[in-house]
Amino acid sequence: MQKTSEYLNQLINSVEHIIQTVEEITRTYSVAQLAQRPTPERWSVLDCLEHLSLYGDFYLPVFEKTIEKGIQQNKAPRQNFKPGWLGNFFVNSMKPKGTKIPNPMKTFKDKNPVLTFVPDNAMERFLNQQEQLLILLKKARRTDIQKLRIPTTLGSFPKINLGDGFAFLIAHEERHLLQIQNTLAALDFQPKVQLKWS
Repeated sequence: MQKTSEYLNQLINSVEHIIQTVEEITRTYSVAQLAQRPTPERWSVLDCLEHLSLYGDFYLPVFEKTIEKGIQQNKAPRQNFKPGWLGNFFVNSMKPKGTKIPNPMKTFKDKNPVLTFVPDNAMERFLNQQEQLLILLKKARRTDIQKLRIPTTLGSFPKINLGDGFAFLIAHEERHLLQIQNTLAALDFQPKVQLKWS
């Protein structure tokens, strides 16, 4: 358990770090390089970012609708936030452990960029979603992120609380940022971008 304000600030800092990292990649490499796959079965940088945006397409509207509902129903923010057991399990199973990606898993077909169209502006699309996510995290300070519950891409049941939902989406992004780091290393592009990974 920690103060809700501190919890949200940590998530905001994580998203800001993600934005800075992706912007640095954008400045360093061309779209053609970012679209290159190390092997036919491995994802490119743009594949990874489009995969994340496909999840953003689901979660960002859910976050916004839930926050608005909480504000309209006068669900005041509580001083402390405690993760739910299920949400916490989802976050921990997704979040990278140092330089390791835990629990390798297959993605849903509709979230697999190799099976969908990956636009050349996948980088811009992802960054735009991150700016939206920052706005929603700041707006969430006005309501009860522990009481409010959201569905996941698994379906309307089981639900997790809004605070865990934010953390899960960001952990998923951090997971694939580590994958992007591994992809860039495998392609051995020059010059090498110096990234700071959280």
